[in-house]
Amino acid sequence: MDPTAPAATTMAATDTREQQMPTTESHRGRNRAYVASCLVAAVIAAVGGIVLLTGVDDTPEAAPTTPPAPVTSSPTPAPTASVPPKPEDIAVAAAEAKYLEYLQVTRAVAQAGYVDLAPFDTVAIDPENVVLLQTAERLAGATITGDVEVVSLTVQSVELDPPGEYPSVGLLACLDVSRVTAVDEATGESVVSPDRPDRLKSEAVVRNIPSGAFTDGRQAGWYVAEVVQRGEPC
Repeated sequence: MDPTAPAATTMAATDTREQQMPTTESHRGRNRAYVASCLVAAVIAAVGGIVLLTGVDDTPEAAPTTPPAPVTSSPTPAPTASVPPKPEDIAVAAAEAKYLEYLQVTRAVAQAGYVDLAPFDTVAIDPENVVLLQTAERLAGATITGDVEVVSLTVQSVELDPPGEYPSVGLLACLDVSRVTAVDEATGESVVSPDRPDRLKSEAVVRNIPSGAFTDGRQAGWYVAEVVQRGEPC
């Protein structure tokens, strides 16, 4: 990913052979009602005692008793069976995680002056890996600072069994690049396009590469295969 200027490329086809509680008002109301009922009960009991003690009949009358309400036990709720995640959800989670890792790795390589390009292989495959190498060559003499912020990340497509291709997830990101700067070390001038908006749309295709598809020892998993930034604001 070029952190300095929007690209005007279109998405290329991927070579699949090589890649892949505080108290509420209602509580207070119930508390007040409860206290009031207790006070009323106390007053009634006191008045009843006075009647019994000062009445004409010296024989105390037994106060009526109310049988206690039967104790009922609440049935134990049946345990809720956990629903396993759908394959689509698993794929989306893995693809999003890899895309975020891709942003971190490309930023770190750029801020380190494009000295070590090996980390690209941990997050990207062709054709995106080729684009990253070309960007590194073009900006090798620039000092790059600032972080890219992911404003939003949404899913555009999920293909778990595409004919003739590896499983893929299409993502659409809105990236805030306003803090990213690139200055030519030789001239001291900025190499950031003056037309670059502060926020850019970034489309990415992340593919799941199976075991044995790599000949260079890389592990199977999800890799960013294509990233397109058309310079459109978001």
